[in-house]
Amino acid sequence: MIRHAHFQLTLRCNLRCPFCGQQRLPVPEAGPETWLRAAEQLPPGIKITLWGGEPLLYGKFVFLAERLSEMGFVLEIVTNGTLIGEENASVLREKFSAVYVSLDGGEKAHDAVRGQGMFSRTARGAASLAGHRGKLVFLTTLHAGLTAGDIGWLRELEALKPDAVTLQPLIGLTGQEIAEAEKLGITGLGRWERPDDPAARRALEETWARVSREKYDMPVVLVPHFPEGVCARPGSALHISPCGEACFCTDFTGYTVGNVFRDGVAAVVDSPAARRFRALFESGAVPLCRHCPWRSQPIETPDGRQAAT
Repeated sequence: MIRHAHFQLTLRCNLRCPFCGQQRLPVPEAGPETWLRAAEQLPPGIKITLWGGEPLLYGKFVFLAERLSEMGFVLEIVTNGTLIGEENASVLREKFSAVYVSLDGGEKAHDAVRGQGMFSRTARGAASLAGHRGKLVFLTTLHAGLTAGDIGWLRELEALKPDAVTLQPLIGLTGQEIAEAEKLGITGLGRWERPDDPAARRALEETWARVSREKYDMPVVLVPHFPEGVCARPGSALHISPCGEACFCTDFTGYTVGNVFRDGVAAVVDSPAARRFRALFESGAVPLCRHCPWRSQPIETPDGRQAAT
């Protein structure tokens, strides 16, 4: 049963982060009515995360979010925060259970990765959500040489008053893992290829050890690169691209189990391609899943309970 859906509204983004694994190829973007028809086929009250690219670039974002909220879905968003402003801050404050803002360290580190002045723009966007109904969570990708070592930058984030900070090591795949995945028909992985650097990994482990000894006004959580646990997402989550192509993973989207806009949700989640992927996954044949940072993150049922993994 699907308990969590990702609506990838657009692949467009106003930033060009060098580590980003999202493809920026131009694809058609569905109108809000198409997304709403897809939502009608989902179990009532489940969680829907609006995703990109940068989802706030989607032209009918406010309209779509308001309608999905009226339909009873639990809304979340992942955004770089630079486009939060008068036209969308109200709906983000009032209709979303969680706003995840990408903030890769303090001003120096964040601007080094995302561009000069981006930390200030993101901080202003986060400040405009004061009084929000849901959670404001900063997603921080740890970069060796920038956020590894000195952890003073966490005090800069603390000053922005988030409800939580999630630390995520940068995902990287070896050439061998990419070749194994391509044999299974999973494409578009070249942008994820990064050499395994034991020294960088040790630096990140030391950073987390230092963070763990500090006290902050908000919870600080580490999502490990090689987590324990078994992923429930091939049976519980559905990622839908801007043109309706669906898969089970949010990060590695270079395969499809069908087109939701054309065939409908029920047909897609039980398609031959979906059954094949689940079988490969359950046999341990999908190398990407060894790196998945979301394996340790529970999927909640609509009533807030954690689903079994």
